Amino acid sequence: MACTAQTAKKTTGGLAKHLMLACLEAASPPTKRARLTLTLSSSDVLNCSLCEEGGDLFECDMLDCHRAVCTRCIDIPVEMLDTVKSPSVRFCCVSCHWAACRHNSAPYIGFTENGKPVLSSFLNVRGTFQGSTKATMYTVPTLLLHFRLASVHHHAHFNIIKELLRDYYPLAWPNHAGEIISRIHATCFKRVVAVVTNHTDDDRSDFWLGSDEDGSEPGAVAVDEWMDLVLGPFKDVLQGSIMYFVLCGAVVRNQEAFAGLRAGLKTLGVNHALAFDALHLSPVKTIDLLMQVTKSVVLHDFKFTEALEHALRNASALGKHSAIIHIASKVTKYVWSHKDYQPWGTMLPLQCPQCGVLSSWCSVYMPGGLGGYRFQCKGKTCGWVQDKKAIEPHQIEVPRPPEAVLLDDGWLKFELA
Repeated sequence: MACTAQTAKKTTGGLAKHLMLACLEAASPPTKRARLTLTLSSSDVLNCSLCEEGGDLFECDMLDCHRAVCTRCIDIPVEMLDTVKSPSVRFCCVSCHWAACRHNSAPYIGFTENGKPVLSSFLNVRGTFQGSTKATMYTVPTLLLHFRLASVHHHAHFNIIKELLRDYYPLAWPNHAGEIISRIHATCFKRVVAVVTNHTDDDRSDFWLGSDEDGSEPGAVAVDEWMDLVLGPFKDVLQGSIMYFVLCGAVVRNQEAFAGLRAGLKTLGVNHALAFDALHLSPVKTIDLLMQVTKSVVLHDFKFTEALEHALRNASALGKHSAIIHIASKVTKYVWSHKDYQPWGTMLPLQCPQCGVLSSWCSVYMPGGLGGYRFQCKGKTCGWVQDKKAIEPHQIEVPRPPEAVLLDDGWLKFELA
């Protein structure tokens, strides 16, 4: 007999009893249903745009630039330190100079007064870009929220994002909502990042809310009701926020549930949301993408779509597992593709349905294919005579989707609405 083992569930789906909101007053208190973790920073923080560290900084004086460069990354002559700190001296950071002069090979002078160089020679740059040349390291007051069903133990994705940001913010108070909710309303946050980690019901695409009335089995409510009940009290805080839904893809595959999700996000005023369409999402596979997008938006001040599409370049492992849904004023779907494994975003079946051979596909010529692919089973018995009739080896054709835009590293972009 086969050896079996009972291990912890690593995905975020399942079946749950449908609950009516009218019955919830008799059920367990909200604190036993969900956990809310908050991390706050209530002050602006500036770091060097080269090494991404703090220290003695010179802030850029160019228009609309929020960058700074530290004295470890630029070599200012000791005898000129007092001079360059004069109020009449203007400083141009390395990024602004790079953007303005990269095509005319002008030396970097850094400091000017009345349009003339302050230093007798070019300013020596000792550092190098640790990230993009366009990135900033200006961290504005930011609120990081995690709405997590108490029975869900997956929170590595949130913890890693929190640890990523911790080094760049001097103040952070992680705790439960009841103890610091007053601090949320007392602080004007310029950025809010919220993470929702929950289960979804496989049949109805409802969001889990905890146990049913007698606490004997899990219960779930419709998506729009969940959004109103759990996130509604934070409407003022979530205006203009970024939100990540780390839960199984039933909610985006079900038309009614997805409409409820979009309506809830619009009511809350969320600017950008990410969701995933994997039927059984593994949260750990989302970590790299969410971390890179958060860093680019929160720390480097990139636009969300630009940050997302840049992060996709290193997300092929996630792409094999799930498509990514970006919900903003319109809905965009990103699907990973590979000509041998997932042509035009279509996963090839593991097994040939005709002969039963595993991993049996080889690419064959497709006349007039217009960018499509044809695969044929290479199993030795596929195409043998069966019932006295000769049959062809099994073939699969994958046409190129006409509405898809091909991005870098194989990702396809679909505008859904």
